[in-house]
Amino acid sequence: MRRFLARRKWKKTGKALLALKRMVRCSKSDALHSPSISVDANALRKEAEQAVASLEKQLWSEPCFQRALHDLTESCGATVHLACTIQGYPEPEVVWLFDEAPLEKTRRVQMHYDKNGTCTLTLAQVQPGDSGIYKCCASNSLGQARCSARLTVQL
Repeated sequence: MRRFLARRKWKKTGKALLALKRMVRCSKSDALHSPSISVDANALRKEAEQAVASLEKQLWSEPCFQRALHDLTESCGATVHLACTIQGYPEPEVVWLFDEAPLEKTRRVQMHYDKNGTCTLTLAQVQPGDSGIYKCCASNSLGQARCSARLTVQL
């Protein structure tokens, strides 16, 4: 419930930010079309721009994991889903690593990142060679975060 309320709060903040940006854009276009724009309208436009900048600054955060990966033990031939939830603004770039080497998307290895921050690595038909440590690395201009899990594939 806490996560749901937090996500809803950020969505409302994002919508408010978009509305303020539209107001600023509209006031700029009004200023271009009306040479006799009043001083009050200019002050309002500047205040709206400052509010947008302030809100955007508050939204900025380095990536952090709301839900981390956890260790798994699976049998040979199973399909494995490793999932974590990342929060950060601007939107973090996500890279998956297997034993410190970047993973590439293939027919057997699928990576998905949705708008809610859920990152999923799906491994189809796992083999004993797939056993090891998997890491999810998220980074944006403010920093980076990592979480890891050990996958053990049993014969």
